[in-house]
Amino acid sequence: MTTAERVAVIASAFNGRADLGFNSEADLRGLIIGELGDVEIFERPVLRGGVPLMARPPETIYHLCAANLGVSAETSLVLGLLLGSRLYFKLPGGGLPAFVNTVSQLPPTLREKVILLARHDPALMLTADAVIVYGNDATIDAIHRQVSWRQRFLAYGHKISLGLIDADDETPAIASAAAREILAHEQLGCLSPQAYLCRDAARAEKFSALLADALAAARRRQPLPALTFDETALRQHFRQTAAANGEKILTGADHEYIIISGAKKLVLTPARATVSVLDTWEIADCDKWRGKLSAVSHTRPLPLSVTDYFTKLGVSRFCPTGGLQAPPLAWRHDSRPRLADLLKWITFA
Repeated sequence: MTTAERVAVIASAFNGRADLGFNSEADLRGLIIGELGDVEIFERPVLRGGVPLMARPPETIYHLCAANLGVSAETSLVLGLLLGSRLYFKLPGGGLPAFVNTVSQLPPTLREKVILLARHDPALMLTADAVIVYGNDATIDAIHRQVSWRQRFLAYGHKISLGLIDADDETPAIASAAAREILAHEQLGCLSPQAYLCRDAARAEKFSALLADALAAARRRQPLPALTFDETALRQHFRQTAAANGEKILTGADHEYIIISGAKKLVLTPARATVSVLDTWEIADCDKWRGKLSAVSHTRPLPLSVTDYFTKLGVSRFCPTGGLQAPPLAWRHDSRPRLADLLKWITFA
């Protein structure tokens, strides 16, 4: 099957899955052309910069999936299928039911490329051309020690995202957009907002109240999922720590959301509609967060000085408020191309 043929089959198989960052065959072709220059670069040499180049995709890719978010595995599935690789997915202990269901519904020409594993197989992993890991730093370090330097190794660790609320943008519409990106995937994953940064204390207080109203309205349509004992304990600790710091706490009925209004420091929240609203655009302890920030949403175009500030902290994506959880497939995750990093390149010159 040629790349063009695979693109057509994949676009049809994932029709209606805009949550994966594409809507059509043209979007998939655009991703390949944007990163590789030509859809046929796997089949024949293509001139790039006056030099004939051909790309060779990995024959096999071994994935270790994160337990908290199935959409990352589904995105890797789409990308791996575009390359025509055989794909191994080591599932987390609790499984990924939605992802397994997606795989089961693939057409036979794609389904035969995917192997699901219940247990990690280090020996099998060493036979793969590329290894992709989603997980915390400890997991990534452990897997990194098991792979060979000859293998392509891509790791996506734990990061968080933020929202910037500019002056006079503390409005019900902006709060509703923020609520959408907070509740999408229940704040699980690197694109989940952990905090919103306002220009000053008065604006932080105003936005917190609006956000509380927006989250309450959204929760009526999207009830809080059942929490584990650990999740409940983490939320309670988050609230108690804020209270001990003298920060204002807004909570919904049955504690469906927790907002820390006017927080002075950026902290990691326990997810599930828990968010801090800071009264400054400056992060007090930058070194702690350097390299751990993924994306920033904003209410209006940002000046270069602001994007430069957050880029130096590791941010690799900026988007309008409400769009944090809907990146395009062409987004360079952690500043890396999604396809090109996995390829071997052959030069004919």
